[in-house]
Amino acid sequence: MAQSACLMPSPGDAFRWLTVTTLNFATMNDAFEQGKHAFETHDYHQAVEHYTSALKALQQDLAAAIFVHRAVAYEMQGKYESAVDDGRAANPYQRATRADPYLTLGNALFLSNQLRESAAVYKHGAEIVPETCSRHDTLITKHRQVQNAMEKQNQFIYRLLPFEVLSRILSMLSIKDRATLAITCRFWNNYIFKKWSYMWETIDTRKDLPDYPEKGAALIEAIHGDQVRNLTVEFEDPMLRYFF
Repeated sequence: MAQSACLMPSPGDAFRWLTVTTLNFATMNDAFEQGKHAFETHDYHQAVEHYTSALKALQQDLAAAIFVHRAVAYEMQGKYESAVDDGRAANPYQRATRADPYLTLGNALFLSNQLRESAAVYKHGAEIVPETCSRHDTLITKHRQVQNAMEKQNQFIYRLLPFEVLSRILSMLSIKDRATLAITCRFWNNYIFKKWSYMWETIDTRKDLPDYPEKGAALIEAIHGDQVRNLTVEFEDPMLRYFF
């Protein structure tokens, strides 16, 4: 339990988990020199390829490392919004196979109270970073602990608001929005789909079902027929409209 607590996102965490502590210019410089050589031999196609490789090394390796370190510096100043911006800039396409960018961005998002986004970053990082990476387990643990923090926050709201108020708020959401809320954490999933008996009271297929057929089918399967009180169905076929 003590180990779990120390992994909870806090200022300074990201710096402790950094793996890139020096800048490696060799890859960029080698590609640049090869580009110059190709240009001198009039192999302009290869020159472009080598210069492109140099730019990728500059952007993906060198710039990413600097963005991550500056994000941590912003974090220590309490400038979490700037830390988030640099965390995103370090890994703009979310394809990095190192854990550093995900740990840095996830930490900054958590500290700026963007728990759902933080959990998503840790989860995505755990899916992209190889399991052989020494920080892979850290990503999984942090994702789990942010999820737990979200549940505690949601349970606090549940205890704070009377049932009637919470029920009124949920009833103002569309079924799609309720379903979206339900997948944010175990607490809301259990509350909305199992404890709250008004989830399926009114269904309007024109606005309540997702645009994607597979998601709509999954939502239909989850409907509790005994809870439905009002149902509106729209048919595209004119003949079906006539019969119904």
